[in-house]
Amino acid sequence: MPPPIDRVKMEADKPSAGLSKSQYAKKTIRWLFELVNNDFFHACEKHKHAKKNDCTFFCTTCGCKPFCQHCLKDHETHEVLQIRRYVYHDVVKAQDVQRYFDTSGVQTYIINGSRVIFLRDRPQPKPTKTLNACKSCKRACRDQFCFCSLRCKIKYCVSDPRGLTDMTNFDFSKSGSVVKAEGGRKRKAASMTSFFSKCRLNHRRKQSMPRRSPVF
Repeated sequence: MPPPIDRVKMEADKPSAGLSKSQYAKKTIRWLFELVNNDFFHACEKHKHAKKNDCTFFCTTCGCKPFCQHCLKDHETHEVLQIRRYVYHDVVKAQDVQRYFDTSGVQTYIINGSRVIFLRDRPQPKPTKTLNACKSCKRACRDQFCFCSLRCKIKYCVSDPRGLTDMTNFDFSKSGSVVKAEGGRKRKAASMTSFFSKCRLNHRRKQSMPRRSPVF
């Protein structure tokens, strides 16, 4: 029998303990790419004949392939994320991933009372006509968001040498409420203000003069 999920260390109080900021950023970026590019909800190779063997867990400590609940005992002291499904797409709780890096600007959804974000962009049947679209895949987003998924933000930030590093420079001594840049500057983790304010300006809807409908 696998250990109860609540006994496994799902989150750490200080994920960056024992690592410098640059080391923690590099480590996070490595498993971050693994997280958004791996497939979940397939049968675990190690427990092929066991029941409930879907690979729905990801270890940020190991950065290994996804695994099932029967493998949790091998990661009992590690930092583990649980992946969930929504309309056949992989999602993760926003509060779980926000402990490791900045997810501001990524569109969130409420599912079963929890706020979640999509790991990857989803196919869309036709090009969107809305002015507010994901800056990576051009999928329609709500006005206050710039990206439809976690991978879209990562792809966009790759073009900026400091983009991904800034996402991971959290100061956990204050419960993740402050971000410290390499130069020692502090910024609020709630948003990358200068960057996302530009996104919102670009996405602002045009307003036209109201016109009365013709009378027949």
